[in-house]
Amino acid sequence: MQQMRQQLAGQQATAHLATTGTPATATIVGLRQTGGYVNHAPLVEIQLMVTPADRPPFPATHTGLVPPVYLGQLRPGGTVAVRYSPTDPNSVAVVWGQPA
Repeated sequence: MQQMRQQLAGQQATAHLATTGTPATATIVGLRQTGGYVNHAPLVEIQLMVTPADRPPFPATHTGLVPPVYLGQLRPGGTVAVRYSPTDPNSVAVVWGQPA
């Protein structure tokens, strides 16, 4: 039960970051499926190289649920739209459905 609460809290923080963070484009460097699923959406760890408009690129990792409709688009070398926290660049959220 504690793990479920932690996962829910993480999803809420990611959802907040996806709407309030600084927009950027990121290149997918690597992927790892964690084995977890919620409502048929897999929990995936995505290694990214984030390229903001106003600072040098930096590496980050996003772990979150991937809507099944976007699974086919995830591959190393592909790009995704992200938002990141300017005060904590390690906090990155992929913005599904937004062009990179």
